[in-house]
Amino acid sequence: MADIKSIGRYEVRGIIGRGGMATVYRAADPAGGPEVAVKLMSGELALDEQFHKRFRREADVLRRLQHPGIVGVLDIGEHDGRPYLVMPYLSGGTLADRLERGPLPPAEIAALLPPLAAALDHAHRHGVIHRDVKPSNVLFDAAGRPLLTDFGIVKVLGEMQTLTRQSVLLGTPGYISPEQLSGLEKLDGRSDVYALGVVVFEMLTGRLPFAADHPMAVALQQLSATPPRLRKIDPALAAGWQPVIDKALAKKRDDRYPTAAHLAAAVVAVAAPPATAHRPATARPALALLVVVLIGGAFLLWAINRTAAEEPRPTPAVAQSTTTAPAAQPTSTLAAPVAAPTGNGTLMAVVAPVTVTTSATDAPAGPPRARLTTATTLRAGPGTVYDPVAQLVAGDEATVIGRDTVWAWFALRLNDGREGWAPRTALELLDDATAEIAVAATIPAPPASATAPPTAAVPTALTLPTTAFATAIIPPTLRPTTLPPTAAPQPTSPPQPPTDEPPTQPPPTPVPPTVAVPPTVAVPPTVTAQPTVAVP
Repeated sequence: MADIKSIGRYEVRGIIGRGGMATVYRAADPAGGPEVAVKLMSGELALDEQFHKRFRREADVLRRLQHPGIVGVLDIGEHDGRPYLVMPYLSGGTLADRLERGPLPPAEIAALLPPLAAALDHAHRHGVIHRDVKPSNVLFDAAGRPLLTDFGIVKVLGEMQTLTRQSVLLGTPGYISPEQLSGLEKLDGRSDVYALGVVVFEMLTGRLPFAADHPMAVALQQLSATPPRLRKIDPALAAGWQPVIDKALAKKRDDRYPTAAHLAAAVVAVAAPPATAHRPATARPALALLVVVLIGGAFLLWAINRTAAEEPRPTPAVAQSTTTAPAAQPTSTLAAPVAAPTGNGTLMAVVAPVTVTTSATDAPAGPPRARLTTATTLRAGPGTVYDPVAQLVAGDEATVIGRDTVWAWFALRLNDGREGWAPRTALELLDDATAEIAVAATIPAPPASATAPPTAAVPTALTLPTTAFATAIIPPTLRPTTLPPTAAPQPTSPPQPPTDEPPTQPPPTPVPPTVAVPPTVAVPPTVTAQPTVAVP
């Protein structure tokens, strides 16, 4: 293989990777332009007409699935009787490369999953199941954006002719779904949701949920074993991750997330929970300090009056002292002593009402503002299944006018008046105003195409080509025809109607207190302040 200098018109510059079906080369086009990746079918498989068909079909599928999260095809051809595909060269490596360094931070997982989920759901809406979602099939471009690749063993839904060999299972053992292992004749996108859940588990822990020395043992675990408890692997992980993994890896596909976007939304909700609202400190110390300051001011004024008694003095009156603040902010009124000089320079204490307001940081005025920290798409609803409204870039600012029920998406109003939804992980609040963001009054229903994953016949015979495991043959007699009972804990929440967000428990909305203080304080001889706190 190393002696290959060119493939078609492309000059080979090195090998990117080698798999069971093909070798991928880094190459250049003499006509100019950026470097490309050339996927050349392995010599042995080139003799098999069935693999020829599968390879050509990958090119057809990629041409159909035009999506920013899917690596497209630029050219196709044959080299010494072996077909090849030409795709963009992505210099950022693979997700598998990153996982070799260990688990990823939850915030990074939350940033990676939505675009991958959008790519998978796009394929599913076009009747295509990937069937081999795994870290080595997630590539990164120079900007760090993830893209899905290797649609070489996809199942095109509705396709009646099988391209699989008898008694061979296609997929990678550690990521393959129970229904694929059991030879279920009708697969749908939830098989890819299962594999994506395995990838989430691996990103969290740095290991696979099910592993063994032999692929057959891994397959048996996929069929019956309960997913490991995450906090036994890493006690630092939040407890909220376990229900997400259990639902994504449910043995019965009806118990899983209906789409990849639902799984991504659940991941974002756990990785980026709503910030705890700032609760103002009790008003009593501040009010007591105010009384002391006013008393001190009264005696200071008395001393000044004593030295200038001959000057005319205004008629004693009740002085009004206020600190201004937005009308919507809570206030408390306290009767405080104010010094009023008499004509002969003596001091007379009177009671003047003083209005005290909370600070602007405790109750910000107006709707909160947000700034985009990364480029994202403003959509018509809270999820990637909704139509795009506008393309936002890092640094853009907008007004936050609402949120979804799980704090994963914010409703925004742009400066030009357009409104839409953006993922929370793509922006930062400019005010400490999380408590002021209420659930949007109207949340659009997801498009009809996002609620019913397509299904179609799939051959019962399926292989295990993978760079991580040896190829194994599973005889038909060893494959169970029905799924065995599972010990995996199932979510106990009631069924929810299909929406773009998963049924995740919404966080409590903090309630800012209102401080009410009686209107009078007698000074001297005693200072009485009996504020009561009324919490609506």
